[in-house]
Amino acid sequence: MATEKKTFLFNAKNGVMTANLTETLKNAPDIMNNLDLTKFKVKEVEFDNTTHYWDGDHDSGSVKPMHDKTIIREAEVIHSANIRVLEAFPLHKQLNIIIEMLDQSDIPNTEKFTKLKDHVKAIKEETKEQKKVYAEDPAFEYVSMDEEIAKANKVTDL
Repeated sequence: MATEKKTFLFNAKNGVMTANLTETLKNAPDIMNNLDLTKFKVKEVEFDNTTHYWDGDHDSGSVKPMHDKTIIREAEVIHSANIRVLEAFPLHKQLNIIIEMLDQSDIPNTEKFTKLKDHVKAIKEETKEQKKVYAEDPAFEYVSMDEEIAKANKVTDL
C-alpha cells in the first residue's frame, strides 16, 4: 500500500489518538453529521498502514516506520525477569525459603505470618494425602511428576 493522506482524530482533552478517519467514513453523511468534532483534535498525516504506525499523542506524537526499531516494552522486560525467577524458584519454593529463614531468625512472627505458615502447612498435608489417594484409587490413572519428567526426558533424548 502506498503512503496516503490520513486524518487522525485525537481526544481533545488528553491528546490520545482515538481514530483514523478513513475516506469511507468522511463520505458517510450519517457518521459525519453525528460526529462532534469539538471533542477531537484533528491531524492530517502521510501514512501507510502496512509500513507505519502512530507513536504518541497529538502534540508530541509522530508517524514512525515499523522497521525503524524493535519496540521493547518495560512490562515485557519485567515479565521476562519474573519468569526467569519463577523457573529457578517457583512461588511455593520462594515461600518455603522465606518461612524457613524467618523461623530461624530472632524476629517474632506476626499473626498474619503465623496464619500464612499454618495455611501453607495444611495445604501441603492435604496435597500429600490427595496424591496418595489418587495414586491408590483404581478409578484414577495418577501420573506423578517423576513419571512426567522421565517421559519428557525420553522424548527429548535424540
